[in-house]
Amino acid sequence: MLINTINFTAISKSMTSAKIRVLDIAAQLEEPPVIDMLKFLERKDGWEQECDKVTASLHKFGILIVRDPRVNFQMNEDYIDMVECYFEAQGEKLYRGEILKDCHPELSY
Repeated sequence: MLINTINFTAISKSMTSAKIRVLDIAAQLEEPPVIDMLKFLERKDGWEQECDKVTASLHKFGILIVRDPRVNFQMNEDYIDMVECYFEAQGEKLYRGEILKDCHPELSY
């Protein structure tokens, strides 16, 4: 019978190394980086750095900005326009004193 053994020391050193690498990247960031999904999807040179940038961006900013070649640019623009129209309409309703269905101050939302 083969017994699987785990080298916890090696795993711990690897995780510490990754954490230090990500914290170094996060310290250098002044704004969220653009993550290139093509490098990751096709495992091109630098795909591991893109993974580190994802972690650093989430750690420092809590958001991701992703460039994904599978997404149609026009669909992205249409979505942004739709969201802008929605929030503009909600703002107008709020300033007119109307009750907003999406606004729940009792839930801090």
